[in-house]
Amino acid sequence: MTRILKPLPLVAAVLAFFVPSASQAASPNREVIAEASTRAVTDGARYLAYQRADGVSVAHDSWRGKTVEILGAENCEPATVGAGQVGLDCAKSENARWTNGRPRIASVLTGKSRPVLGALDGDVLWRIGSRWIAGVHPCHAPSPHCSGQWFLINRRTHARIRTDEAEYSLNRPRPSKVKPPRYWRAMPGKLRRGTLAYSGNMVVADDGKSLSLWKGRRSKLRLAPSAWRAQRFPVWDNYGSVKIAQGRVFWEDLENRVHIVRTDGSGAQVVAFEGSRYLDPRSLRDGVVVSVSDRREASGGEPTFELVLVRDLP
Repeated sequence: MTRILKPLPLVAAVLAFFVPSASQAASPNREVIAEASTRAVTDGARYLAYQRADGVSVAHDSWRGKTVEILGAENCEPATVGAGQVGLDCAKSENARWTNGRPRIASVLTGKSRPVLGALDGDVLWRIGSRWIAGVHPCHAPSPHCSGQWFLINRRTHARIRTDEAEYSLNRPRPSKVKPPRYWRAMPGKLRRGTLAYSGNMVVADDGKSLSLWKGRRSKLRLAPSAWRAQRFPVWDNYGSVKIAQGRVFWEDLENRVHIVRTDGSGAQVVAFEGSRYLDPRSLRDGVVVSVSDRREASGGEPTFELVLVRDLP
């Protein structure tokens, strides 16, 4: 029988996280940084990219406050940022018909774009590393038997290899699957089944009692009540967007709120976006940038987004 080790004492700031105060919900540390026609994508630390309301795609350096327009990609929109490049998707659905275009990449410094060699018309970029580009060729006709064809493209040789939906390390000569830390395999089965995210030595999992951050079998930090225990939504709906980056765990819930917790337990906040229909939080060094829209992308029409930077509470 697997022994459940006693968790470390909880930090008072995280205990307050379970019942956010009015001041936390109001979150005075919010700043609207742009109005956009697409959601923002980031490299997790410094750069973000989005399409402005006038239809021009831009790359923004959040450390220096410099923005450059992306050139040669008028019919494309930013899909990912990484390794100093913005990945742009050029496949759009209009009136139930797909307009296929080959994806492009652009420098975050100059804005100059070029086609992705090795890519096919209709490919959708997922992630960019220094050695590889990951993406999927979607099934344009809905089918229960097709989830898309996942691929990797070598940035030097432009060779294309077929993969699965797993996350791969894209900064090595030979790509390998990103795996959870070693201690994860020795954890109880319920924690392994309830794992929602992992990064480095950290794992976020829902064990049916709480949503918790683990840094080893002896280190547990409670983040929120269990979605299983609440029995309101499946865990993958309520906490399916969990991300770990820049010393934070963050996610959006189904009540138009973004939850942000410091991984060292030094602070937590719940930020409400009243009237919103769509939230997409992404990591930056200086906080979490949230793409906020009052219309879901699948609801028809062109959504507009407010890009809101949520900084850590002092």
